[in-house]
Amino acid sequence: MKYKQLGNSGLIVSELCLGAMTFGSGDYYGFKYTVGQQEANEMIAKVTDRGVNFFDTAVSYAKGESELILGKALGKKRKDNLIATKIAFRSSELPFRAGINLQHLIASTEESLTRLNTDYIDLLLLHNDDPLTPVDEVARALESLVQSGKVRYIGLSNFQAWKAATLVQLQKDLGYHRLVASQMHYSLLNREVEHEFIPMSLHHGLGMMVWSPLSSGFLTGKYTRENPAPADSRLNSFDLGLFDREKGYDVVDKVKEIAAVRKTSAVAVSIDFQQFSVQPWQIYFMVPGQVHAWNFEGEVDGYVINFSVPFFQSFLLKQDYLEQFPFFSGVLENAVINLPEHLQPAINHLLENIIQEAESADRLSLDMVRSLLVQLFILIGRLGFDDKGRTGTAYNYTLLRKFLKLIEKNYATLKLPKEYAGLLFITPNHLNALCNQMLDKSAGEVIRDHIILEAKRMLVNLDLSITEVSYKLNFNDNSYFSRFFKKYTGSSPEEFRYRFTIFKPPSR
Repeated sequence: MKYKQLGNSGLIVSELCLGAMTFGSGDYYGFKYTVGQQEANEMIAKVTDRGVNFFDTAVSYAKGESELILGKALGKKRKDNLIATKIAFRSSELPFRAGINLQHLIASTEESLTRLNTDYIDLLLLHNDDPLTPVDEVARALESLVQSGKVRYIGLSNFQAWKAATLVQLQKDLGYHRLVASQMHYSLLNREVEHEFIPMSLHHGLGMMVWSPLSSGFLTGKYTRENPAPADSRLNSFDLGLFDREKGYDVVDKVKEIAAVRKTSAVAVSIDFQQFSVQPWQIYFMVPGQVHAWNFEGEVDGYVINFSVPFFQSFLLKQDYLEQFPFFSGVLENAVINLPEHLQPAINHLLENIIQEAESADRLSLDMVRSLLVQLFILIGRLGFDDKGRTGTAYNYTLLRKFLKLIEKNYATLKLPKEYAGLLFITPNHLNALCNQMLDKSAGEVIRDHIILEAKRMLVNLDLSITEVSYKLNFNDNSYFSRFFKKYTGSSPEEFRYRFTIFKPPSR
């Protein structure tokens, strides 16, 4: 699980938030509450085991039953997790028990605390705007709740940008605690918030949670022109009219087209844009800077070990010791290793010992982890050497490693094999022979492929424009960079970015 800072606050939340809108029983204008206590218990146990620490509910969901079920499901885990709830919609028949006036906000918060079985709410959101209540009253009510300790962070939902900005500015002017988050509808079929709300949020430091990112399930593809109302589907009875159906079908068709292009095996890993089907007893070695992603379906069992360069620097006398191993060269052909059967028990034993030592509080446990890792590297490294050719192979790996490190450092300025050969004190022919022998490609192809790889890495970073990527790679002409990229990848920089960039907004 990945975690993110919520707006400009210090609160760290899981990238995925479990929404409890379906918790409860009954019907709300066609919306069905279908998740009971037992199912909610199972859901929350499963997601907390996978790192989710953020849960969203509301006073209006099943008339408070959603909060009650969520509170019971979290139970003793409450202190380890974060709860967001929302107030605005009518909570009783009394005239003043609706909206975001001071009386309703304070009374509903106290009732929520009881239902959730907690002393505080981590994030209180104004569920909707209230045209009757003055903004200064709303600000005063929120400040009172924070000052009392009943609420720790505050936010809003379904507000117009100007109204949200007015409230935030008033809080700043009065020295009140400020809003830190919003919860807005945002999906491929409704991007209205991009026009004003998101720019306003960036200006004021509001994080954004997203509700209905799949447009009530429409983006799953189960709704089609041929079958616009599949059985037991939410939109059949509860449709908020958030998007144009005909345009929606076109978008879903395009999503399916992209999914077909990107289709991978049930369990796969992508390293620097190359796909590898995960097999039992495989090890993947990755170095800093490589772009990687996992695609898992179903239950998967394995080990992931992350360590930085400094982790070994105080332990190993030879600072570049790890660089002798081919699998740390950054060359993908050397990074994916199928363990032979005779080595599998030893490697598994080492990995189990690493976990045991990592969880130990012993003063020397980290040194033991380091020594176990070195044993693992040596055992696997031996697979790449035979005793007869060890000296020659080690020399070639050393020379190749130096060449690759020079490319990493100078790829934007040095683009010819002869320039690198001079730095290595060998002839260009020697460098070409080395690359052909070790990598089955010429030195020029190695340099070119690394430039393309760096371009791909930059293109998946949405903070850089195509022009900026071209500039960083030292292409004086943006159009020349585009032609170069398309010649060797088959797609333009724009097409590559479109295909390989994945947006993952937090789920409601």
